Amino acid sequence: MPSSESILRFLNLEADDFDFLQRYEDVLCRNLDDFAGDFYEYLFSHVETAAALQGLDEKSLARLTQQQASHFRRLVTDRFSSAHVENLLRAGQAHQNLGIAPAWIAGGYLLYWEHANALASSPGISPGDRLRMRQILAKIIFADMAVQLEGYAEGESEDHATRAALTRVLIETILAERSDGTWDSLLHTMCKGLTGGDTHILSAWSAVTDRETGALVLSCISGTGQRQSSFQLDRECEEACRQILSQGQPTVMSVGDARLPQCFRAQLPDKAQEIGIFPFGDPQREYSGIGIVAVDTVNYFKRIGFGHFMAFSHFGELLLNLRDQSLRDGLTALPNRVLFNDRLVHAISGITRRERLLAIGVLDLDGFKAINDTQGHATGDAVLQQIAARMRSVLRPQDTLARLGGDEFGLLVDGLENLDQLEAIANRLLAAIRQPIEFPESKANLSGSVGFTLFPMDESDSETLLRHADLAMYASKNAGRDRFTLYASAMTEHSKWHSRTTRELRLAVQREELLLHFQPQVDMGKGDIIGVEALLRWNHPERGLLMPADFIQILEDDSIASLVGRYVLEKSMAQADAWRRQGLPLRIAVNISSAHLLSATFIDDLRALLAHPRYAPDMLEIEVTETTAIADLAAAREVLTECRSLGISVALDDFGTGNAPLSYLQNLPADCVKIDRGFVSDILNNPKDAAIVAGVITSARLLGLEVIAEGVETPEHGCLLLQLGCRRAQGYAIARPLAADAMPGWVHAYRSDEAWVSWTDRPWRPEKYGLLMIALAHSQRAREIEVSLSDPRDPIPEYLVAPESEQVCVLGKWLEGEGQSRFCGHPQLHEIKQLHDRVHEAAREAAQLKAGAVIEDQPSLRLKLNEIIGLSNAIQDLFRNWVLSDQFDEA
Repeated sequence: MPSSESILRFLNLEADDFDFLQRYEDVLCRNLDDFAGDFYEYLFSHVETAAALQGLDEKSLARLTQQQASHFRRLVTDRFSSAHVENLLRAGQAHQNLGIAPAWIAGGYLLYWEHANALASSPGISPGDRLRMRQILAKIIFADMAVQLEGYAEGESEDHATRAALTRVLIETILAERSDGTWDSLLHTMCKGLTGGDTHILSAWSAVTDRETGALVLSCISGTGQRQSSFQLDRECEEACRQILSQGQPTVMSVGDARLPQCFRAQLPDKAQEIGIFPFGDPQREYSGIGIVAVDTVNYFKRIGFGHFMAFSHFGELLLNLRDQSLRDGLTALPNRVLFNDRLVHAISGITRRERLLAIGVLDLDGFKAINDTQGHATGDAVLQQIAARMRSVLRPQDTLARLGGDEFGLLVDGLENLDQLEAIANRLLAAIRQPIEFPESKANLSGSVGFTLFPMDESDSETLLRHADLAMYASKNAGRDRFTLYASAMTEHSKWHSRTTRELRLAVQREELLLHFQPQVDMGKGDIIGVEALLRWNHPERGLLMPADFIQILEDDSIASLVGRYVLEKSMAQADAWRRQGLPLRIAVNISSAHLLSATFIDDLRALLAHPRYAPDMLEIEVTETTAIADLAAAREVLTECRSLGISVALDDFGTGNAPLSYLQNLPADCVKIDRGFVSDILNNPKDAAIVAGVITSARLLGLEVIAEGVETPEHGCLLLQLGCRRAQGYAIARPLAADAMPGWVHAYRSDEAWVSWTDRPWRPEKYGLLMIALAHSQRAREIEVSLSDPRDPIPEYLVAPESEQVCVLGKWLEGEGQSRFCGHPQLHEIKQLHDRVHEAAREAAQLKAGAVIEDQPSLRLKLNEIIGLSNAIQDLFRNWVLSDQFDEA
């Protein structure tokens, strides 16, 4: 900062200039109170400066007006002394702290100049002195303004240093080693870092929901000058914090604010002027919390900005999200298996003290697989969400419903006094599941099979209790489904069912009640039929046509697995021979169970089949699941190598559903990889599934393996697979499983989809895969916005609506990076960028609308949602058309 002497020298202000002003001191200091009043009237006439002065009472305003008059008096009489310069610097810092922008200070000095100009023209100034008076006053006013702006700069520099210190706190907190391995310790590190990072921060606290009671409790407190080393949030404090949590917005209160709870006020250090409360998490969720920061400066949070303190909130939110992701099912938001097991352990310890019964249950949906097969996985997911919500609605608040995987759910029914209570709850659950599921053009009916075991009547550990409940659930299925069974009686029923079904299955082989249906496999590009997959059915004399899931447990026994396996192989070879004699040389793929594949007789069974004069190795393909192959890798490799030496091809089925890495494709002697339908069915919408499928296809092709995609449900699925380089497929878009006698007619009538044939010689280059994933990823982000808007309680995630979200999302990075460098000037790129930016802009507008009221009160929110969906679809269409065009290939 230059000294007062250097300022005077720079502006050519001499001692005689100040002597000149002194001669007219009476004129210059006349009517200063009126001038000061006009000055504050000017400040109150503008929103920005009025906001900084809000809350002033008449006494305070009178004091400030008097100070303004005194300031002008010193300006023309104080000869710009060092003391005056120091006062100006402090005034600049004070104005910067109040949040008054430099432009408004400049406006204030304009009033100074107008007042000074009027004084220079007044009758009290000799006409010959008026020009010199204007010149001297102009220099002094400019000097005064320059020094005050320097004070601004010093204040801003201090704020920059504060922001940098707070940034270091955030970084150090992230990098800090967790002292006790919990996320609470990280929040404690954050609080301690904040109070050590800036002297203006007097204390920082963190409060989170208690796991057992759900109440907000203080988890850590750090700082100087606390009145107590620790304290508990009372009811008033907790209610105030929960209100801020429900609003989801940070709140700043002065120490004099009537809203500030008394327990906070009592805890604040003496110098505290302001308190900021920053919420994270959802109050309806398992965990939520608040960060609380007390400072010694008014307007501190306005001056420094919420950014770093929102980072405090985001840090807590991130930790809660990570915990939620590890404890919650992503589809239904129910507790997952990990959280369920955790609650089970706690419930066991608690139930012993309360002398009540704890029911541990496993529930499986009956008929769900048929919905997945006929309606697709997206519909199946929607059904699971609907069923989960129904079941949750009929349970008591203290009960736990968890999704254990697939269509299997876990139950904890706590505090039971008798079995009648459990029966009533089970019947409500089954009734809720039984309600019809409505589809756009149809409806479906599901039921549930439930098994329970009771603690402490069943005095097992948590793992065994869950296994007992699982056995009881299977007993419910075997007894006819749509019912519940207790473990004690389930064991007898399950044993009877297993023994009876094993006996019936042996008879079924003898009576040839086991049937084979066949699903065609085709080359989509050429339209050639390359083979069929044999699918086992049991035409039960009493229960009708049964799917493998109805008796799969029995096939796990070695003896029955080999018996049924030989039967299927023999029937498949006989059928292949019959078709060949009709002019249909179709190879049949047969699924081999783990027990049969690894049995001592499997290779002998194959050799015996091939000894038949009309049975050739090329009639048969062996399909083994990934999990079967890696159960005993060495034994499986040996058996599969022997199969190939016999001339029988080997396919690795359901690839991607187990734990095998891609390197297993290199180590297992297979000819073909079948991509599981669970990945294929959603490749049009899910970028992760599409990426996995593309990766498997590319890896398999580089290893010289054929690839077959299961679950091709629409022509669009087939087009995308062809674009990714996969020609072979099976699924409902080609044909449903057919009886053997229906196959010849289907073969003669089959014609490949025209869109597929057009892709015969046009597979995508690998670099196009990335663009597909980018388009799908952005579509998924639009769906995340749609989901967030659909639930009034669910805030739109910050990463979707942040001010620069369009620059950090996958598509935004591509548009600014590779897209700009490769396709600069292409009209498609410009159009995609415009639509992309509008999606994020619309998402921010939707977030503002949603903050106002629930969806029912916001019809404009629905319009905004439709706009987002339409923009996302348009982006996908543009990407697809562009990637398919010659212009893209020429780039």
